[in-house]
Amino acid sequence: ANEQLLEPMLNSLDTSVDSFNITMGLSLKQSLLTTLVNALFELQSNVAEFQNKKGDTVKIPKFSHRHVHKVLNHPFVRRYELIKYELDQETNPIRKALRHITKNNLVYLSENEMLELGEGDPIFSMFFTRWNSDVNKALKNLYDLIDVLRSVYKTAPDAIEIEYLYLFLTILNRIERIVMKHNDLDIKNFRHFLNELIREERIPFSGEPVADLQMMSMLETRCLDFDHVIITSLNEG
Repeated sequence: ANEQLLEPMLNSLDTSVDSFNITMGLSLKQSLLTTLVNALFELQSNVAEFQNKKGDTVKIPKFSHRHVHKVLNHPFVRRYELIKYELDQETNPIRKALRHITKNNLVYLSENEMLELGEGDPIFSMFFTRWNSDVNKALKNLYDLIDVLRSVYKTAPDAIEIEYLYLFLTILNRIERIVMKHNDLDIKNFRHFLNELIREERIPFSGEPVADLQMMSMLETRCLDFDHVIITSLNEG
């Protein structure tokens, strides 16, 4: 009844389920990739406000520790860590950076500080290089991010994340053409166009129509003729 529960249900299936069919699409807006992209925009838009001796408010572009933790603890980044560093906490600059921030109670961090903590890891240059309202820089960073994540998930069999990345890549190609036509596009409008395109995209599924387990939304249940039907997320008694 709630289509947003499809992905949690897929991640909760028992290993004994080796065959199932999905007859509904999954919105790209509800994907983990979209949450990472939105977190990246929040990270880049953050500024620290201070008051100088004259009492005037001064805005300095710095990354908030909350946004840094949100991005570096994202499931996509954790998967990247697992593949690259194999849970080795001593050589993993991402875990080391987070421990350093927590230990020293750092609230705001500059671009140079984050890049130094990253020890040359490409994730840090993609996340913490300032866009400075440059749409082309933002596009390049997002393309680089897709390339890194594709290399991470290519070893996972039937990973739905690969579909996310492919769809997002097609969206970036479309929005790049918009940017080329409108040179005056700013980051705010760029994000707006990106979210609009993401909202329209759905991941189509194809499977075995006679599988023992069928997953469908309410729309597909109108002609059901099964012995057992389980409806999740109802509150009507």
